[in-house]
Amino acid sequence: MTLHRRSFPSGAAGLVSSAMLPRPARSAPPHQIQHGDFHVTVLSDGHFALPAEIVAPDATPAEWTEIEARLGGSAGVVEAKCNIPLIQTEKDLFLVDLGGGGKFQPTEGQLKNALSAAGHDPGAVTKVLLTHAHPDHLWGMLGAACKPRFPNATY
Repeated sequence: MTLHRRSFPSGAAGLVSSAMLPRPARSAPPHQIQHGDFHVTVLSDGHFALPAEIVAPDATPAEWTEIEARLGGSAGVVEAKCNIPLIQTEKDLFLVDLGGGGKFQPTEGQLKNALSAAGHDPGAVTKVLLTHAHPDHLWGMLGAACKPRFPNATY
């Protein structure tokens, strides 16, 4: 079966097979840059184990092997990193997307820890920009009791 991004939900069930179980999450140190008045910190929400066919549906099997190696995967699976930009201005603290919130795979859901390690409290986030509705971009919106993880933010 060939998986494409539109058939991903049905294909995602295949990720539970033992050959495709994701490795434990590893925390990556945040990358920081200054761009004009914006201080940008790239936080890690962890990673997702995805079939190479989804990441590069038009690639050949040889290209999938090369992509797997480059992204830290094997056996037809790649480690797709989930990076979340945190943008600090004089007045606001923005998050661009919210990661998977630990609801998609056990290797993601690290945003809260990464935010804390960068010296910020979830209550300090003033704005959240959601780029699109994929699980790795918005499933981190709600926490315990279906309450917003960033209660003081405008979405």
